[in-house]
Amino acid sequence: MADGKVEVRIRQLPGPHNSMGRMKFMFPNPQGIWLHDTPEKEKIEDAARLESNGCVRLEDAARFARWLFNGRPPRTQGARPEQKVDLPQLVPIYITYLTAVPSGTSIVYFDDFYGKDRLQTRRFAGL
Repeated sequence: MADGKVEVRIRQLPGPHNSMGRMKFMFPNPQGIWLHDTPEKEKIEDAARLESNGCVRLEDAARFARWLFNGRPPRTQGARPEQKVDLPQLVPIYITYLTAVPSGTSIVYFDDFYGKDRLQTRRFAGL
C-alpha cells in the first residue's frame, strides 16, 4: 500500500450506526460530495463541522426525501439495508462555500479550511 501498488477501500456497512444515517442523496460531481442523514443529530448545531470529508449532513433527511418525491417517498424493495432509488425528475443541487458572510451590519469571517480563498486569490492575481 505504501508504494501505491495496492489500493485498499474501507466502507462502513449500512445500519443504524452508519455515519451516513438512514439515507444519503448522491449526485454527480467531481468532488465526490453527497447529502446525507446523520445518527449524530447534535453535530448539526456545530458551527464548525470539520469532521466531514466534504459531504453535507442534513438536519432532516426524511423531510428532504419527502420533498424530492413530492410527498411520497418510494417504498423500499424488500429488507436489503442498502437500496438505490432514482428520483422522479432531476433536481439541481447548488453548494456554496463561504468564508465571509454578512451578519447584521458587519461581516463574519470563517477559517478557509479547504484553501479555496487562497486558490481564488491566485487566479485573480493571474498566478
